[in-house]
Amino acid sequence: MILPLVFALLLAPPPPDRSAEKSLRDLFDAVSSARNYELQMANGERIAKDGPFYAGESVTLTRKEAEYRLDTESYWGGGLIVVFDGKQMLIDPLDDSQPAVLRDPCKLFDAHGSLAARGGWHTSPLYYMIEGKAGFDALVPATSPITAIKRDGMDGVHFEVPSSYGKVDCFYKSINGKTLPILIEYTNEGYTPPWMGERSPDDLQRWNLKWVETGDLPAELFLTQPAKGVPVSDQRTKK
Repeated sequence: MILPLVFALLLAPPPPDRSAEKSLRDLFDAVSSARNYELQMANGERIAKDGPFYAGESVTLTRKEAEYRLDTESYWGGGLIVVFDGKQMLIDPLDDSQPAVLRDPCKLFDAHGSLAARGGWHTSPLYYMIEGKAGFDALVPATSPITAIKRDGMDGVHFEVPSSYGKVDCFYKSINGKTLPILIEYTNEGYTPPWMGERSPDDLQRWNLKWVETGDLPAELFLTQPAKGVPVSDQRTKK
């Protein structure tokens, strides 16, 4: 009994290097606790290793206190709106063939399938970061390495989410006293749109992030009222 156990321990892979785990957790916490801002996000994708980055999505995430509003617009057409007023959520896929949805509160990455790491069409690791510890636990595997990195004078953290974002590099800086992400890149090992065919091994997704303090924001921005004429599926728990 002892010898097999010894051999198993000798053959076991070494534990991952998670020396920067605290830095990554602190980054999730900082994003989760930020208030009264407008976050402007621009996405690009590189197919060839030495090729250019092609425009993908532009996103505006506006947050007050608990309330937030996510507006996405794809370079290829389409988009998504998610609004949380502190009590309920509105999800509008901006698609004539689909209704807007009113639902009880949930994590942002669970609000619509395309926002989740394995949905991929509108996804970004930032949608997990805004949920703090819950987002970290949902996204970062216990087996992932988490290491400090540097590039072009920027500090960052590397981690891995297999079969999803893949290898992730997240760079950050201090903005108004908070350490916040300014650049996120990942190898995109999960979702690929059907029309793209087989995923390129050199595929790289990049998100540039710009944080703007807004001061107090008007409540009207966070109304969970669909636009006039838009059909609605009410999925809220009946009380």
